[in-house]
Formats: sequence, structure tokens, C-alpha cells
Amino acid sequence: MYYKLSILLVILYILAGCKPTRNLSRDIGQQPPDNGRFELVLINHLKIETADGQEQVSVRFSREERQISGYAGCNRFFGSYAIKSDTLIIGGLASTKMACRDMQIEDRLLSSLNNSLFKLQLIDDTLILTNPSDTLTFRRSATEP
Repeated sequence: MYYKLSILLVILYILAGCKPTRNLSRDIGQQPPDNGRFELVLINHLKIETADGQEQVSVRFSREERQISGYAGCNRFFGSYAIKSDTLIIGGLASTKMACRDMQIEDRLLSSLNNSLFKLQLIDDTLILTNPSDTLTFRRSATEP
């Protein structure tokens, strides 16, 4: 099952990379969140809380460059994405490699996001990304860090 999904992801990623961004944008049924920062509030049913003074786990989409970036709790990450109808396709992510005490949330988030297909829902200021193993719920940040 994972082998077939991996092959499908690679094929979709290659095909998305072969198309100019202008052609891909015509296929988008739902516009991606743009130039805004979304803070992670739930992974499945686990509430994500940040200690006072610490940066919130977050993701940012850059529509023009088709880039995704963010902060996973210890490290920063970045990569590419495409949207086809209501499906978000995330290419391979790269990240910094710092070690921190508790990296459970970061490990779960990055493994879920990396090379994944998600059903994309944007309801008001709530972004919900769903794949067979995870549901990631984000809220649009009211402030920029």
C-alpha cells in the first residue's frame, strides 16, 4: 500500500513540476491560503499548546512561489506544494537539524507533511489538512512573529 502511494506521489510531483505554474493555477478549484501564517492547533485530537514565550508551531504558504515553509517546534522547514481541486500535494521537505528536548510533535508534523497528499479545507480562518493517517488543524495567525 505504502509503495503504491509513494509511486503515486512521485508521479504527481513530477507531473506538477512539469507544468508551468500558470497552467496549474487554472486547475485550482479552491485557492490556497496565501501569504499568511497558520498556527497548528490540533494533530488528530491532540491539542497543541505552546509554553509562554515560545514560538507557535506554524505553516506558511507562498502562492506565487508555490512554497510551503514553517516552524515545527524546534526546526524550520520548507518545500514545494501544488493544489489540484481540493487536494494539497506537498513535495519533499527540507529542514534545519537542531536537536531539542521534546520533538514528538515536530516529528509527527514533519512525517505527516513530507511527500503527502491532503484533502484541503479552508473554512474562514481554519485550515484543515486530512490524509489517511492524520488530520492537521491550523488557525490563521492574527499576528506575524
